[in-house]
Amino acid sequence: MKVDVRVPGLAYYFPLDKWENGKFSDAGPFKIEGSSWALPLEFYKGVVGNAVHNPSLGVRGYIHYPDVSPPGRCSVSVSLWVLYPDAESLKNDGVIITHGGCMAGMIEGGSRSGWGIGHLSGGKGFKFAGNVSQREETSFDLRSDEVIQPLKWYHLAVVFDRDTQKMRAWVNNKEILKSDRTPNIPDGVMDSVGGVYLFNGYVWKSGRATRALLDEVRVYTAVLTPNQIATLYVEGRDAVAPDFNNGLIKQPAAEAGQGRRGRRGGPAQEVPRDGHPPDDTPKDEMPE
Repeated sequence: MKVDVRVPGLAYYFPLDKWENGKFSDAGPFKIEGSSWALPLEFYKGVVGNAVHNPSLGVRGYIHYPDVSPPGRCSVSVSLWVLYPDAESLKNDGVIITHGGCMAGMIEGGSRSGWGIGHLSGGKGFKFAGNVSQREETSFDLRSDEVIQPLKWYHLAVVFDRDTQKMRAWVNNKEILKSDRTPNIPDGVMDSVGGVYLFNGYVWKSGRATRALLDEVRVYTAVLTPNQIATLYVEGRDAVAPDFNNGLIKQPAAEAGQGRRGRRGGPAQEVPRDGHPPDDTPKDEMPE
């Protein structure tokens, strides 16, 4: 089922604080539920509340929100936090988030249409990309060239502005300007087939789930301004890496091999978020 979000603003908000009754909750207005497949997930202290951690390299798994489907021609903005526990986690290209099936094309070519964010092998930077077809000539991207450091939180933000047909991206509130193809978005539909995947991609050819901590994933059907992105960055810029030896938060976690599909509906989990808007925040709520 597709969700056609027509009111500009916050569409989906995944705090990733906990896993309960086989589901991850959504604190956004549509209360989408996500599920995990084949990931032995853990929880540690995050930027706000807890963060979810995939501790395994080489697993072909993901967290999946199947109903996340804004209109394919609308503007979209994405904000999230990521931290890598060690250099080994950055050895290969990896997916952080993908909507639709664009991640293979982000780095390897031959994608479906959609958008995504990932890191480049050796921690050589972050890649932000999208496509409006399965042809390479309709793909667009931006990438950072600062070496990614383990045990450091990174705030990643990207804007796909369909009115100006431009994409913009930021890493820790610093705008990224380099592109391997073009930052220009051609006219066309960014297909939402497959929903949103975390830690892996719908057509990610390597099949490896990224070993990392993820926190505070937000998707907007609006163009966030640089000031709004700065507000989201300030929210977590003082966060520190958790103690991976002694900081494991004991709670029911997703077991490797589970294949339960997420479902739409049901209340969001009541999770404190230290100053965040309550769950009944209007869907046009935006950072100041």
